[in-house]
Amino acid sequence: MPRSRGVRCGHVPDWLSSAGFILVPTKTANQTLLLVIACCVVGYIMPTLYLTRKMRFRQERIVRSLPDVMDLLWLCVEAGLGFDAASYGSRKRWKTRNPDIAAELLLVNRKVNAGVTREEALRARTPNRCRGAAHLCST
Repeated sequence: MPRSRGVRCGHVPDWLSSAGFILVPTKTANQTLLLVIACCVVGYIMPTLYLTRKMRFRQERIVRSLPDVMDLLWLCVEAGLGFDAASYGSRKRWKTRNPDIAAELLLVNRKVNAGVTREEALRARTPNRCRGAAHLCST
């Protein structure tokens, strides 16, 4: 079986502890042990903090662009397009401005094309804190 290249998530504390040995000179065994524990804790916590921050910023970008996307969807549907065609056209227009909302629209389109009802596809993309407003999908 070929070995994977790079650092896997399970080996981050090992990698950090070995980097700590190289970068920080220690004089006693207690300092070495403290350095290893600190590097392991940092290696365990940092990926979670990084992903949480990236997720929060992505959600904020989506929420900021949602009124404009909804307006464009409304205009397309009022002009006579079906909802699927309107969401596809909106996705194409928003691909360069906000790729996050374009990816969400693409996922909804793919689920609808796979046979999931439109209401279920839209509800699946709704965060748990917004479930109260999800009844708008059915109207």
